[in-house]
Amino acid sequence: MPLEESPLLRERCLEDERLYERFSSRSRLSLVFLMSWCDTLRLFESGTFVPSIPAIAKDLNTTGATIGIAAGLTVLADSLGSIVASTYATFYGRRPVYLYTLPLMVIGSIGISTAKSVPELLFWKVIQALGSSCVRVLGTAAIGDIYPLNNRGEAMGLFLGISYIGAIFASPLGGIGVHYVSWRVTQFVVGLLGLAAFLAMLCYFPETIHSRELDKYILNGGLIPSWRPILINPLRPLRLLRDPNILAACAAGSTFLLTNYVMTIPLAYTLGPRYKISSEFFIGICISLTSLGNMTSSLWMGHLADRVVTRWRAKRMGSWYPEDRLRACLLAFPYLPLSVLLAGITTTYISGVLGLAINLACLFGNGIALILSMNPIYTYQVDVLPDLRAETMAAYIGFRSIVISLGISAIIPMVNAYGVLFAYILTAIFTSMGFGIIMLTVHYGKETRGWTNTGQVREPEENIDTLTAL
Repeated sequence: MPLEESPLLRERCLEDERLYERFSSRSRLSLVFLMSWCDTLRLFESGTFVPSIPAIAKDLNTTGATIGIAAGLTVLADSLGSIVASTYATFYGRRPVYLYTLPLMVIGSIGISTAKSVPELLFWKVIQALGSSCVRVLGTAAIGDIYPLNNRGEAMGLFLGISYIGAIFASPLGGIGVHYVSWRVTQFVVGLLGLAAFLAMLCYFPETIHSRELDKYILNGGLIPSWRPILINPLRPLRLLRDPNILAACAAGSTFLLTNYVMTIPLAYTLGPRYKISSEFFIGICISLTSLGNMTSSLWMGHLADRVVTRWRAKRMGSWYPEDRLRACLLAFPYLPLSVLLAGITTTYISGVLGLAINLACLFGNGIALILSMNPIYTYQVDVLPDLRAETMAAYIGFRSIVISLGISAIIPMVNAYGVLFAYILTAIFTSMGFGIIMLTVHYGKETRGWTNTGQVREPEENIDTLTAL
């Protein structure tokens, strides 16, 4: 048996099934729906903002590129918030972090609706992003808390699929709000929905974490301050990026997600002038096609990824190899880079109804291929470090957010300076490189896992002996 195909770790060494018996199947589904609602608001928040960029720029007497900076700052704030939230979620648990961060989203949304200047808008946009940043990290971590390995991918797909329902309706509703009422009213409504989500989590969400660091801290004689939380290094999750496998998954996932932002952020400045689209509502419809593709793919991709893991475990006589889940990512190649490349060629050379139809098909196809590639990465981050699920996801989101924020800030100026085709070709190249990174991780992940001591699952001693015998 080749070295890279050898058993890594048997399930009995990984997870105690009793930890997952605390919640019934019905309770698990209820929690997934509740967490998905919160994540829906995060997507709704950003989805209603993008179609509003031209109207906001006009209202605040500035340019679309300047307002586009707000989108870049949002991604950076999302990164910072995710990292801090995950650190405290590992220490205090999932529930307290939900309850302390969701009010920030409410305050930020109301602040945006009253902003009178660009600096004020940017400030409140950052506050809003900080408040909503925790929901994806905590949601994926909690799914790892309540679902065992063989059902985790399917649960993750359900979580993401429900979340993208909000994204589907966000852009059209945002466009309607801008066209018929005001972008300010739309943001105020987002704040009200955030308040409802906070109250739901307060009343119905239990603690899901298996073991809090706070309990260990108290057992070791640690003192609890009476007037403030225990201060923890908020950048602690970033240490996980020392692990080459986690870093590789983060880098690849960043290039995959970049395709979505490159295709949607400048829509008002690419499809709009090219196909004479001036309606914010129709721009919102175009953006929602990617979310529709996301939701369609999410509903079955998780189950498919679980089947890939199960099949490869069977080949190894029951042993589990974490990087097997990443094999499911490769199903999206070459569709993801081709969706961007075809959209760039079409926008540049094909006019009229045919060109618009091809672009819309590319947006929908990009949404499907994006989740095909992203869902296994999400679940892999949860699988590979069972005790640090939230921090692993935060390290991933933090790294990804830095890459995406740079891309968002550059995309509209790049389109204006070099054209749509150049920007899209460059994006397709980066995305193809991301798939190459995944291939290398799948084939050499066993060897590179031992390079650092981040707490990843390791090959047990008895399996090493078996390997030597082979």
